[in-house]
Amino acid sequence: MLIVPVILVIIYLILAVLLNWIFLLWVVLLLICSVIIFFYAFKAKKKGKELARYIIYGLILILIGGVVQAIGGFIGYGTMFGPNNEYLFSPHNDIFHVIAAIGLIVFFKGIKKEFI
Repeated sequence: MLIVPVILVIIYLILAVLLNWIFLLWVVLLLICSVIIFFYAFKAKKKGKELARYIIYGLILILIGGVVQAIGGFIGYGTMFGPNNEYLFSPHNDIFHVIAAIGLIVFFKGIKKEFI
């Protein structure tokens, strides 16, 4: 299960160095890994494992956060602040990380129920 994401990370690093298009490649890598995780989660669901439900819910939350970040990035809202207006506050990025953190909590709750 881990060999595919490892290969994808290696491909990502090679392409990021060659193309210098890091963020878009990261999004593509996230989507590919999400599809792989969904595949294994549904496979585990067929076997009746409770962990599958938590994996699916957590991944859906993280993908919703990614959509929020993409929409906010597309709109391009940002606020400069600081003593000389040198800092950029982009709320869509912060909202994404809060949603992603909640998704990870759901992941780890499922892992705790399944293995501990």
